[in-house]
Amino acid sequence: MKGQFKLCINETAVDYNGPEKVEIAKIVDSTAKKDAMYIVYERDLWKKWGYHTCIEEYERDGEDYPVAVIDDLHRPCLYDHPEIFLTIMLHELGHYRNGDLSAFDEEEVSNEKIKDIRAEAILHGKVQMQELRADVFAVQHVGKNTFMRTMDYMINKRRQRSDTGMELAIKEFELRKKAIQNMK
Repeated sequence: MKGQFKLCINETAVDYNGPEKVEIAKIVDSTAKKDAMYIVYERDLWKKWGYHTCIEEYERDGEDYPVAVIDDLHRPCLYDHPEIFLTIMLHELGHYRNGDLSAFDEEEVSNEKIKDIRAEAILHGKVQMQELRADVFAVQHVGKNTFMRTMDYMINKRRQRSDTGMELAIKEFELRKKAIQNMK
């Protein structure tokens, strides 16, 4: 399975999808064209478009594709550490492949409720299964070492951001690392 996904950086960042949706890179699955994952970049896109996860389905040329939304905090990683960026995006693609997006739609759970459920699990030393399944998907394609470096990168970025959710997020990253370390 390793090597199936390739990160293609869009050096010119041409705006294909409208003024708020600029494709900066895409993940291409060498085995299936439909599973190309387009990455869009816009700092306030989550709020503006009402995204409740950072991966959504997007229609382009009559086909549905997964689209990952990132904020500007991770954009330098695309150029400086593409293997880490790829790992982050493969985690998100794992959510798409595992059917996590449709689970959210069927439940019609509010953003706040999702955050509360996730926080409660973390406080009890647990990670939600959909997060772990998405991690496993990424690990299958990049390996444990790259995944661990990615988790360390994410922990460092959360410390730099230093927001109110920092401690909880770091705890979740540590729990995810531990789960992957214990994976056979």
